[in-house]
Amino acid sequence: MKLPDNVDVVIVGGGVMGASTAFHLAEAGVSVLLCEKNELASGSTSKAAGGVRANFSDAFNVALGARSLDLFSRFQERPGYEIDLHRPGYLFALTKPEDVKLFESSTEIHKEFGVESKMLTPAEAAVISPLLNVEDVLACSFTPNDGHCTPESVVIGYALGAKRLGAVVLTQTEV
Repeated sequence: MKLPDNVDVVIVGGGVMGASTAFHLAEAGVSVLLCEKNELASGSTSKAAGGVRANFSDAFNVALGARSLDLFSRFQERPGYEIDLHRPGYLFALTKPEDVKLFESSTEIHKEFGVESKMLTPAEAAVISPLLNVEDVLACSFTPNDGHCTPESVVIGYALGAKRLGAVVLTQTEV
């Protein structure tokens, strides 16, 4: 494919951040060129486990995680692609008193942003995760709506959505 003569924004890198940026800018009416030197999602994105969560200890990341989970839950409609999203929850087993204190305060932050989150006893956590060795566990943090998806599918979905909106996406194009 030929390079466009003029665009508003050039994005270098076809991972999840670049593809998401291309989609959201194109959706806002900005002309976009995304260049990836290899194939889409071939860098660090393809090495990610695909975890998506709002269980963080600071307000900014809790808000960002909650927004991302909301967007991912509707990814098939916008931008329109299957990302194999599963939401079995995130369980953090805590063995240090200072971590228990941090996660207890984090649970309060989660609630401020409407994120379902609770502290569990080791026995309650063992019901959720029967293979968990709770011998030295003091408490657990559980966010039942967190989960995982396929990172490469997120990239492809955003890139295809960006292309449908007029963005130019070039692979094998080093900048």
